[in-house]
Amino acid sequence: MFEQVVLSCRAGFEGECLAEIREEAMLRHLSGSGKAVAGAGVIDFDMAAGAAWTLVEGKPFRELVFARQWFAVARTVTALPVGDRVGPLLEVVRQLARPVFQVVVETADTEAGKLLSPLCRGVEPLLRQGIETMGLLQPEADRQLHCYFQDTATARIGFSPRGRSASAPMGIPRLKSSKSAPSRAALKLEEAVGHFLGEKEANKRLRRGLSAIDLGAAPGGWTWYLAGRGLKVTAIDRGRLEPRVLAMPGVRHEAADAFRYVPPQPVAWLVCDVVESPQRIAEVVLRWARGGWCREAIFNLKLPMKKRYEALKGCRELLREGLQGRMFELNFKQLYHDREEVTGHLRLV
Repeated sequence: MFEQVVLSCRAGFEGECLAEIREEAMLRHLSGSGKAVAGAGVIDFDMAAGAAWTLVEGKPFRELVFARQWFAVARTVTALPVGDRVGPLLEVVRQLARPVFQVVVETADTEAGKLLSPLCRGVEPLLRQGIETMGLLQPEADRQLHCYFQDTATARIGFSPRGRSASAPMGIPRLKSSKSAPSRAALKLEEAVGHFLGEKEANKRLRRGLSAIDLGAAPGGWTWYLAGRGLKVTAIDRGRLEPRVLAMPGVRHEAADAFRYVPPQPVAWLVCDVVESPQRIAEVVLRWARGGWCREAIFNLKLPMKKRYEALKGCRELLREGLQGRMFELNFKQLYHDREEVTGHLRLV
């Protein structure tokens, strides 16, 4: 049991997801192997018996960059009958006899996966009801049950420890775009805040009256989000902001170069979504942090076409080395609303 970890990721980033999980396993003196199939949106990482659970239990999921979801496989169920897929799945759950606090039914976020989505939506309530009837759905349980459909006849049943995986199916947060937002970029910042801070901390650290700088703000999606939370935002961009963003209380636009701008006084937040090389963005964030110009930063790194994982690691090391001697938190995540990029969060403590 637990000889495989399944990791879902953005289609096209299977190589980066595999490289990251290999590295994490090696750091824990574990070995494993897998194959990156381009466009599959999933990695099957094979390990020795029991090692998959050791890895999933030992690594905080939120520290993984490219994985949207993961779990340790307990059993693979094949030849599921068209007339009753839930019955065989429930029989496996009964045999495993592990209490769980939540049930998620998932598949890959790909074109092929979209065809399986109706199946997942139909199976989930029936599977949950059956597990509840068995007495295995318990709010105080320490693990989450995953049912991952590989195809219409094959599913993998597995577990992840509480707090060590994404709570949303497939790791995709359900965010709604506002008609008043000037661009979809606002959703990216909203997702980043939810991932890196969480609602409780966001209410403390992104509260009304705090000041923020938005580098490369136009047309104003990130400025719109921050101003909507009550922050005073200075939007730095030679381009124009949407008039409705510029009219929001607390918003000020300054037509300046995002890479040369120096704030007249320190601010609580720096946000940056500039299309530029990842190293240059990391250097800008480092300059702001070392200068004491901000307390926290959320920024995007637009990754190159090749050696994307290496580029991310280089930026991470640049920031870590540049902030030696300082207390800080630094994390990265490829969010659902990211594309060929990852989002970073830096907090000086």
